Amino acid sequence: MVPGKNNRQVSRTCWILAWAVLSHVFLAAAAPSAERVDFDTEIIPLLTRHGCNAGSCHGAAIGRGGFKLSLLGSDAAADHDAIVRHLGGRRVNLADADESLVLRKPAERIEHEGGLVLDEASAAFALLRRWIDEGARRHRDRKLTNLVVTPPHKMLAAKGESALVRVVATFDSDETRDVTAWTVFRAADPEAVSIEESPPDDQHGLRMTVHRRGVHVVIARYLDRVMPIRLTVPMRAEPAEHGDDDRPGAGNPIDDLIYRQLEELNLPVSPQADDWMFIRRVTLDLTGRLPSAAEARRYAQSDAPEKRSALVRRLLDSDAFADYWALKWANQLGIDSKQLQVEGADAYHRWIVQRLRNDAPMNETAHMMLTSTGDGFLHGAVNFIRSGSSPGDLAESASRTFMGVRLQCANCHDHPLDHWKQDDYHGLAAIFARVQRARVVTVLERGDVTHPVTGMPAVRRIPGDRYLDDSVDARVALADWLTSNENPYFARATVNRIWQQLMGRGLVDPVDDIRTTNPPTHPRLLQWLADDFVAHGFRVKRTVELICNSAAYGRSSVTSPENEPDDTFYSRALVRPLEAEVLADAISDITGIPLRAKTGALPRTITLTDNRIDVPSLDVLGRCDREDSCEQRGDSTASLARALHLVNGDLINGRVSAPDGRLHQLLGSEKDNHEVLDEIFLWTLGMPAASESNHWRRQLAQLESDPTERTEFFEDLLWGLMTSRSFATNR
Repeated sequence: MVPGKNNRQVSRTCWILAWAVLSHVFLAAAAPSAERVDFDTEIIPLLTRHGCNAGSCHGAAIGRGGFKLSLLGSDAAADHDAIVRHLGGRRVNLADADESLVLRKPAERIEHEGGLVLDEASAAFALLRRWIDEGARRHRDRKLTNLVVTPPHKMLAAKGESALVRVVATFDSDETRDVTAWTVFRAADPEAVSIEESPPDDQHGLRMTVHRRGVHVVIARYLDRVMPIRLTVPMRAEPAEHGDDDRPGAGNPIDDLIYRQLEELNLPVSPQADDWMFIRRVTLDLTGRLPSAAEARRYAQSDAPEKRSALVRRLLDSDAFADYWALKWANQLGIDSKQLQVEGADAYHRWIVQRLRNDAPMNETAHMMLTSTGDGFLHGAVNFIRSGSSPGDLAESASRTFMGVRLQCANCHDHPLDHWKQDDYHGLAAIFARVQRARVVTVLERGDVTHPVTGMPAVRRIPGDRYLDDSVDARVALADWLTSNENPYFARATVNRIWQQLMGRGLVDPVDDIRTTNPPTHPRLLQWLADDFVAHGFRVKRTVELICNSAAYGRSSVTSPENEPDDTFYSRALVRPLEAEVLADAISDITGIPLRAKTGALPRTITLTDNRIDVPSLDVLGRCDREDSCEQRGDSTASLARALHLVNGDLINGRVSAPDGRLHQLLGSEKDNHEVLDEIFLWTLGMPAASESNHWRRQLAQLESDPTERTEFFEDLLWGLMTSRSFATNR
């Protein structure tokens, strides 16, 4: 035997084996992507489709059962590590795939808290097993570039009918795949739409069955793309007939686009509001004030052909419009004297009043709010920056206010229902990190926020657009992008808020949650309004005027049996609660007794710039405390405390019976009982319908000549009208 021969043979054998292993690895790496499983675009969707990385399972902040995945697969690299390398590599068994925990647990071969997730005969189980057999690698062969859902909108004739939906993904390799089986579908109303549980085995698509009339939204998710699917069943089986008399406003883009939707749903429209109802509505909407009896009579008796548009223009040109709409913006922006001090809140509020009075372009207003520096007690615009308690708070406020986006959902993880990433949230916060938010706002040379994933300073970033380097004035870059004519968010967010203030709900609702998966009820109308807003210099009054002159705005709130269920498509006017300040001012105007604070009698409460001024009645009526945004009006008329205060408190009782009040002055005038009756109705609700008027006239006929009885009758009548639900709402 030659010395060392055995050693050389062993060495040669080892080299042969090593070469075989390496050859296998190189060949696998060189294999076409179509022949091997891609972790990012196949395994991640599989995990998402079966709920493994949902917030209620391993996608929770702390994971589940010692196993943590990124929420909805937002971090493929971390997920690959968690599956392949964590737990000592026991979750995958490369020698025997069937012994891998990621197969044994979801198939319930061993105890699994989540129960049976993967049937061993399913395509998902086979795909996961094949990936492990191939070495459980992360190849990153392709990247998703586009996702198409077919059909995006489906009209169905009746309840119980179904739509077949397919989802096709396109990758950067120009490869397309039907990914319906790996797409997650969620109905906004699961009771209205049922989705077949098992993925389709053919190319016809996934079946969705609608069980309720109306427009229903199903969200489709594949990887980080989310797409809405709209399924519509008409509200009535028979088409609604819209003759020429039923279609005022035809030719107006707003009305044409709304009628188109109403015709799809077979929804009849309510008639136009009468003159008494319209002047009350539009005066409240534009000035926060009830029209006087004289104004209402003058308008109703006019036969001018364009009197509605003339009334709208007169109200828009009044100082009262700027005062009232400044209150709306103050509630939205959270102008709080506790945060800004009384002087800062006053400067901020008055600056907004002036901008509205001058109909200043809203994009310029936003630009000033984002970029101003100086003394907040002297320069109103500076106080937007002062309102934020931290860079993250300012990022959330800026995105909600100027983009209509709830970016806070991307703070701890990528937004689960939109395309926003953590980089967007923390990058936007970093833009505000160099701003000193004292009474005098200044820009510092340094300032960072820490990115929670990297642990490093976040790179300043315009959300969804681009990163910024240190040479750029970040606030100016953000403001330039946000307020440009081409920005896809600012104009839509602004006109959507205006629409909500006038129509009772946003075209996207809630108004600060604009995203693909919360689609507008009327997409083309929202885009038309946004385009018109930009084309006319971002002027608020232009958009308000367009809406108020539409037939949709002018419809009656009186419903028919056919359109009573509609609170979305504007077949009728929506009844809206009055803000606390508006209701308080109305009570003061009608009774002639002003509201009082501890410091004395108040002017119109909608002009108050200190939201913390001590007026208990305003708090009971539901004044916004501005610690949170109050732009989404709830039905505060249902508050028990408010109802008791109106019925039993001195806010109305003491004022109605006050000897120096308007009612007693009216009763002491030369007006007869019928004239007094009409006057009281015009103060409160507008001229009553003939049947209601006849009822009260019969009651008047039964009055004795006793002055005390007459006084008590009219006091009771005025009290009843002012404590009614109708009085506390805009109809």
